[in-house]
Amino acid sequence: MKERILFKSMTKSFIFVVGLLFFASKAIATLPDSLELTDKSFAYLNSYSYKYLFIKHGHSYIIYLVYSSVKDKKGEKILNSRKRVGSVPEKNINQLQEEISSENFRQLELVNFGYDKDWIIRSTELIFQYVKKEYHNWTGKQEKFVKEKLSDIANYESALKRVILNDGYIPISKHSGATFETILYYPNNKKQLVLASENVLGFPWTIDGRESFNPKLPVAFYSLIPQNKSFNRDRFKLKSNLMADLAKQIFEDKCRSEMSELASLAFEREIDELKKSFQIIEAKEYAYFGRYIESDSQTFRITLKSPVSFSGIYVQYFISRQGSTLYSRDSLLKAFPAIRDRIQGIKFLMDFILADTARRIDICYFDNKAITDYHIDGFNKNPVEWKKHEQWIKSLEWYKTSNIKPGFDIEESIQTSQQNNCGCNFRYDNKYLEQSIFFELIDEYKNTSIWLLLPDGTPVLWYFQGQNAYKYSYRDYKTKGRGVQYACRKFTANGGFKIE
Repeated sequence: MKERILFKSMTKSFIFVVGLLFFASKAIATLPDSLELTDKSFAYLNSYSYKYLFIKHGHSYIIYLVYSSVKDKKGEKILNSRKRVGSVPEKNINQLQEEISSENFRQLELVNFGYDKDWIIRSTELIFQYVKKEYHNWTGKQEKFVKEKLSDIANYESALKRVILNDGYIPISKHSGATFETILYYPNNKKQLVLASENVLGFPWTIDGRESFNPKLPVAFYSLIPQNKSFNRDRFKLKSNLMADLAKQIFEDKCRSEMSELASLAFEREIDELKKSFQIIEAKEYAYFGRYIESDSQTFRITLKSPVSFSGIYVQYFISRQGSTLYSRDSLLKAFPAIRDRIQGIKFLMDFILADTARRIDICYFDNKAITDYHIDGFNKNPVEWKKHEQWIKSLEWYKTSNIKPGFDIEESIQTSQQNNCGCNFRYDNKYLEQSIFFELIDEYKNTSIWLLLPDGTPVLWYFQGQNAYKYSYRDYKTKGRGVQYACRKFTANGGFKIE
């Protein structure tokens, strides 16, 4: 029995000693005699190319720059001779070799960077702070939803591929790129090729055909590359804000598209009051300013359908947040019947939308009015702005009596001035326009047009996008057929152009 115990003890000791000798000899044997490092990158019209030799000398490696080419707006400068530029201790090369030899990082995984499922769950509150600035006016439901996504480890694996490998991104054109390769030369003519990809941290690295996602490998190269104008060295530096980048990516991929609908759930009680008169099709936060609203307050867009309206008529209710509630809903409930009757009184447009179920009219309502000062200003402007247009026209008269040819198109400048300073140039009293109704017409081809129904019952096509508005093409409106086109056309009761 004692002999067996003694034998086992000797065997373990022998294996341990042999192991130490093996790893010690391996560490010594695997140090290369030299390294050849090629560092290239370009961005737009600038390109940088460097080649270095690291030659073993005692307990360090002497670094020589053997070639460089720098091309920028100053021209191209080429160095094609050997020049000593520094040295690194042997331990740096030894560390590099250890990271190259490691085969524990065949996949891109979060745990490689020191994060695991338990850490994610414990640190959800901390991680949430990284995305808090990505959104304003947080509600409890939104915060709960986002934190659930940030605590799911599976979301980090997909985000890691997006952040590091640009997974899912398709570049339209390539304006920059990088190449980085290293050849390690050993005794007996042996060599090893190490290549970095163009992704962040060079992932995946290729080592004699084997892929590696070892996060310490780019760090090891970072310590070796001399300072130069190429940006490879910078992209090999381990990101200190990796978790912040991952959190923001998860927010963009898994959360942002849900935020507007979740926001409305905080005001579910107020929105449900509209069920007295409407079917609620959709309720979302509306965070875009331009066509419909100009507001600094949080605004919600609620799509409604009245059971007593024509089939193609909907309401887009833009309602603002007022502290912990929404603007009073009573205003719309009281005003809608009269607004509906006025819109349904436009016979040619009713005939148009009823002829195809894909066509529709969206009546817009803003807190307590059917048109805002913002729309009135765009459509009509004001006497101060009108005067600016008149002054511009008067200033152009100088060209009629001079021999100087203008460097611009006079007619086009007049049209631009009219649009900027007079809107549609009807020059109504703005108080009169406050009784108008702002609405949108959408046809079966998704052509959209913005209209005003004036207090006297005259429909006015303000502007449109697409090839057509109502039954007329852009040519009939004398516009360019692209972008936002200001038609500024009044219509007769039968759908023709009104001549004044």
